This record gives sequence, structure tokens and C-alpha cells, in this order.
Amino acid sequence: MYLFYCFVSNTVNSHLRVLKRLKDKIKSRDVFYYCLSKLLIYESEAADLAPELYSFYFESAAYGLLFSSPITRTKCVTVLSYLSKASIEPIIPLLPRLETYSNDVYWELKGQVLILCANILLAFNSNEDEEKEEDSKAPVMIDNEGGEVMEIHADDEEVSGLPDSIAEEPEEEKELEESKIEPVQPEGEEEEQVDETQNMSKIESL
Repeated sequence: MYLFYCFVSNTVNSHLRVLKRLKDKIKSRDVFYYCLSKLLIYESEAADLAPELYSFYFESAAYGLLFSSPITRTKCVTVLSYLSKASIEPIIPLLPRLETYSNDVYWELKGQVLILCANILLAFNSNEDEEKEEDSKAPVMIDNEGGEVMEIHADDEEVSGLPDSIAEEPEEEKELEESKIEPVQPEGEEEEQVDETQNMSKIESL
């Protein structure tokens, strides 16, 4: 199958013309979808697949799922498995139909459905990890005493200009404040001291 692209320039339009010509010339559905699943391997990386090529392969594969031939369905699911590495959003609506293939007698069809489901799960997990990283890197907005809004990032080691309620107090200032605190005496001891002073005053008056 690689020979088809050996004599064609490596452009999106050239590849689309070859694919459309094959679709018109090949009358057997099984043969066409077999060629489609093989030619897709020789395209650029799935992440860099052109939108025009993605649309052609996806529409052809989605239409091929309507046929009863297990070979045609298998090749269509193979195409969808490769396309899922680029984008899974267009494939999600096809999941109810793909679910019915899990009980199919044709083992290769069930295997391709399993591969497609694994790719979709990996895509979901990667999206969740990216969202968590973005949330952790989101700046925190804080108003300082001057009324200015500051951004604090998780990667910042030191932040200056924080308000007094947030900034940590130095240890020396804490020790000085603690030394200024007067010890509190129990109520009984205060009364005894008052009685002693009164007795002393009476003795001196005598």
C-alpha cells in the first residue's frame, strides 16, 4: 500500500485526491476499508493529522460501521482507533454502536473495539492530568495594604509586599512580644497582698 504514496507528493491535497480516487474505483467495500486502514499508517503522526484528512477518514469509517460485514466493521474500528490519538470528541457519539460489537462472534472486531476503548481512556486520563496541573499553577489573587492586587504562583519561592496578616513574623519580634506580657497572678494572692499592706499601714499609724 505504501506504493500509492511513493508517486504522490507529500501534501494534504494530493493524499485526499488519491483517497477519493480509490473510493470511486474500488467497488468492494472490504477492499476499500482495508486499503484505508493501511494508508492511514503512512500519514503524518496522529497528533499532526490535517483536519481535512481526519474528516475524510472519520466519515468513511463512521459510514462503514453501518454495513453488516465483520471485516468492514473491523477495518473501520481500526481507523477510529488511530484517529482517537488525535481527537476523541467526534468518536464519542459512536460509542453506543461500538458497544454492540463487544458481543460479536468475530474476535478481531472485539479486539479492535478493546484497543479503541483503551485509547479513549488514556485520552481522558491525560486530559484530567492536564487540568490538575493547570489548577495547581493558577495564581492566587491577594490584596495588600496598599490596595494593590498581587498574584502569587505556586512556583514562587519568596513573595514580597504581603499584608501583615499573611506575612510571617520574625522569631525575634515574637520573643520580644512574649517578654512584654506580664504574668497573671491568682486572685487569692492579690487579696493577701492587699491585706498585708492594710495591716502594715495600721501598725505604722500606731
